[in-house]
Amino acid sequence: MKGKKGNKHEGKPDGRVGRLDESTIGYYRRVSDALKEGFEEEEHRSVFLKNVFNELKDKELEISRNQTASHILEDLLQYADASQIEEFINGITKDLETAVHDRFACHVVQTALSKAGHFIQSGENRSALSELILKISKAFLEFVEDVVIDTYASHVFKTIIEVLSGVKVTEEVSRSRLSRSQQKGKSVEVTNAETEQEQLPEEFAEYLNEFISKIKELPNLSELLLHPVASTVLEALLLVLHSTDETKCQKLSKVVLKRCSNVLQKTESPTQDSKPPLLMVDTIGSHLLEILIRVSSEKEFRKLYKKHFAGCLAPIMLHTIANHIVQTILQKVSTEEQLEMIFDEMYNHFEDLLAVNHIQVLQRLAEACVRVGIKQNEFIEGLLTAFHCYDPKSKQTSCITLLCSLKTYDVYYGTNEEETPKPVSLPFNIQGSLLLQQMFKFKNCKTIISSLLAMSPDDLVAMACNSCGSHIIDAFLQCAVVGEKKREQFVQKLQGNLMKLCCDKNGSRTIDTMWKFANLKIKFIIIEELAPKDRLLQSDRYGRFIFKNLAVDLFKKKKNEWKELQNREIRKQRMLKELVSDCVEVKEKRDEQEEVRKEELVRTDASDQIGEIFDGIAKKKKTKSKVLDEEDVLEPKKKKKKK
Repeated sequence: MKGKKGNKHEGKPDGRVGRLDESTIGYYRRVSDALKEGFEEEEHRSVFLKNVFNELKDKELEISRNQTASHILEDLLQYADASQIEEFINGITKDLETAVHDRFACHVVQTALSKAGHFIQSGENRSALSELILKISKAFLEFVEDVVIDTYASHVFKTIIEVLSGVKVTEEVSRSRLSRSQQKGKSVEVTNAETEQEQLPEEFAEYLNEFISKIKELPNLSELLLHPVASTVLEALLLVLHSTDETKCQKLSKVVLKRCSNVLQKTESPTQDSKPPLLMVDTIGSHLLEILIRVSSEKEFRKLYKKHFAGCLAPIMLHTIANHIVQTILQKVSTEEQLEMIFDEMYNHFEDLLAVNHIQVLQRLAEACVRVGIKQNEFIEGLLTAFHCYDPKSKQTSCITLLCSLKTYDVYYGTNEEETPKPVSLPFNIQGSLLLQQMFKFKNCKTIISSLLAMSPDDLVAMACNSCGSHIIDAFLQCAVVGEKKREQFVQKLQGNLMKLCCDKNGSRTIDTMWKFANLKIKFIIIEELAPKDRLLQSDRYGRFIFKNLAVDLFKKKKNEWKELQNREIRKQRMLKELVSDCVEVKEKRDEQEEVRKEELVRTDASDQIGEIFDGIAKKKKTKSKVLDEEDVLEPKKKKKKK
């Protein structure tokens, strides 16, 4: 396998590897069409697959090396049974070197191995398929150093790691960017029913451990951290171990971090203009570092942050590539202490982040504030300051408009303080929309609620009919802080424009959300405006759904029945909400009880240990002194029986 590369021109008169004649390629195209059309009966499909695999026999590798046929075989293998997979793997791995180093055949081998892993876990043809996996693993074990840097063989190696561990790695790691783009839109019918997974053979764990040991001992591991192929193998291995064996995952992480210490050293006395370490700014290395952060334990994460990130977040979060690492750190944060430390360091750089258009960093910070439950007021204050609308307070009413457009107050409205011009049209930015949606989850977001309700009806209609803006309104209506009076005030501002919303793709969604969270009074406001225009609603492609969902026809004919229907729906929602909140409370109570129980166990264990120590000391003293005789020992008092 060492040094072998696919797509060589040997033995081909036209110099093209994988070339098939027209009749052969035509046959496999017909196979593909038949699979897409499907089969009326299971027996027909079984016969069809049997014939196709008989035709494939002894030609598995030759067919797999053709670009068109390889994609068809990947689809075909999804329908194969355990014996057909075994036969196919035996055939294609007769020349294992060529198969795993070929540009197209390697992906067919991947699919076959993944399918074999599925059958092993479900107990089908377990023994024969396990032997095949171990045989291929043994071959890879001899050439780990070469395989991890090979563009094509590395794909197969990652699949072997998945099969040995029983864990599926994400597509972002397991496939190249080109391969993922080619797979978009492909959907394969799942034919095998899910079964209970059996324990994997012990030999699988042994081989996986050997692979880990081999990778740890690689002499050039430091160079591989920035290698575009080898780094993905390390990422896959870390993610697999994170799901199966946390101890081994942490050990491998420590080895990797130790090897990359020379490219991860932070600058002494960093400033905003300082350059982040090489590993953080490298396209390949930064992604590996993100994985290392994701799989780190709570203890290791604290150490990692303190050693490499504390005090130098500014240059990292403002860098084009390194800012993604800060996003991962913010997603990992789980304690108030951690978030306070990070927030305080980021607070003075909100405007700098806006200047370089790193809005996603602010989104992740807002998510962390929601998740941990602190620094929410400070976040709003810092953001409004960055948009130049915090002081004076009168400017705060424009914060929704500024966040939607991601423009500061001076840029959006101009510098003329005498007369503030009104915007001609309200621009919407997807990043600004996502940021606002997070802020509506804050415990105290009165500022942005007041800003939204201060908008003109025309601007609110424009927001509701925009793909980005409609999600902002959804977040507003679902906000826990927004009460019925605020929702009623919002609906009243839209009165006279509700029909326009109903006949718009995004606006109709807004009407649905308004209806879902409305009380009976608000529902009357909406239905009384729409009922007279029932024919227009029915004739519109979006309006007809509103006509049906709001039961407009029933309202026009039988108002009392419509009212009873709406009351029933409101009661159902209220009961469901109470049920969910009760479940959450029960879960929280159980968690608290579990924590108390653990603390009591710890205290009991500690007191037992202390008791044993003192008993031992007392025993020694008694043995040495021998002061007391058996006659002098008082008998224990008898307990009185309860009547």
